[in-house]
Amino acid sequence: MQATARNHLLEDAFWLLGGNVINAGCQLVTTLLLASILPASSWGGIAVIISYALIMETLFSTKNWQLVSSHAYPHLDTAPKRFSAHFGALFTTELTSNLLATILALTLLPMAMTMMNLPDSWYLAGSIYSISILFRFSGSAGAILRLSNKYLWQSIHASSLGATRLLAVTLVLPQTHSPTIILTCLAIIESIWHIGLTVAATAILKQKGVEIRDLMRNTWKRLQHQDWKLVATSHCTNLSKVATRELDVLFVSAFSSPEIAGVVKVYKSILRALLILSDPLANAAFPRFINFQKSKDPLGKITNLLRKLILLGTTISTAALSVLTLLIYAFWEDYTPLPSPLGSGYFLGYAIGIWIAVGLFCFPPANLALKRYSFALRLNIGLAATYLVALTFLTPLFGAAGAGWTFAVIQVLWAIGYLVSFKQLSAKTIP
Repeated sequence: MQATARNHLLEDAFWLLGGNVINAGCQLVTTLLLASILPASSWGGIAVIISYALIMETLFSTKNWQLVSSHAYPHLDTAPKRFSAHFGALFTTELTSNLLATILALTLLPMAMTMMNLPDSWYLAGSIYSISILFRFSGSAGAILRLSNKYLWQSIHASSLGATRLLAVTLVLPQTHSPTIILTCLAIIESIWHIGLTVAATAILKQKGVEIRDLMRNTWKRLQHQDWKLVATSHCTNLSKVATRELDVLFVSAFSSPEIAGVVKVYKSILRALLILSDPLANAAFPRFINFQKSKDPLGKITNLLRKLILLGTTISTAALSVLTLLIYAFWEDYTPLPSPLGSGYFLGYAIGIWIAVGLFCFPPANLALKRYSFALRLNIGLAATYLVALTFLTPLFGAAGAGWTFAVIQVLWAIGYLVSFKQLSAKTIP
């Protein structure tokens, strides 16, 4: 029975991995294409604007996929009306927060451009890309697809997004190097694909007897009875974990230059592409961890699966970084004028952090399955504060290298925090 469950987990992860590999590969090629063809100032500005929009989205837009998974979806088959009440409120919250994030991104853009050393001529490009935040409301929809075992659908969605983005850039670059036009193309494509994911989730819910009018009924009343503390806890946990991902690009731009920030963005894109190996496994493992809640010894079964997934994750991360290093050493100088990452302190530090993130991918979903939101919140807030302080001091002193090694230290602290926590939790359950 356990072997069958593991096989299904790997099968689901395989579908997600296929789509994510294509998406990440296309995205990496797109990044290298832009960085190699555009002037350093143009690519650096584009990289900074993209990072700014991602940070504003993360800061103010709630991604409720975790709450949809744990508090709404379990009622879909047994109590559709109760599901509609929960899902309708969570999805409306996501839509509203996206609107707030968009307004704030546009409002704060002039000040952010000054701090990041971008000229006033970048305002239109930054505004257009910031508006795309409004349409990134597919977090709840993605949860529905995963929990409904529509991993192939998500795979097709991810791969087609990457391919379309690459095709658009390939067609646009021979015509113009205008950052405004390039960012407009990216914003339109990404917005359409986010909307498409929501349409797919709506089709699944309709097959299960849930109509759109059921989700929209008594929306205001549902929002009034929304568990805002739970929403805030989930959002803050995600916020403190994700918002820091793009901060180093902004700090490097502010303390060095947009040109150096553009190079850092390329290095970061290469290394974060390795997360395509662990993210599908984490997404596929989460429903399995959730199912253990109904078992006789949930903690014991979760701990047993954790051990196996840690071994799998560390093996994958070691092999992936080894192959990546060999590829860079063999081909980098022949295909791009950018300096080799292997001589960069930023790249080396960030690589250590990515090795930890990929190797221990199973910690967050296991923790969420145990509904230990408060622990994740405390840990991630502490790490985010530490990361922010360290960036503020180390980036001015050591430049991009300081930002890379800061990420490595934070990931070490993250891993230690989870390891100690799970060990203490297991000790408490021993009679």
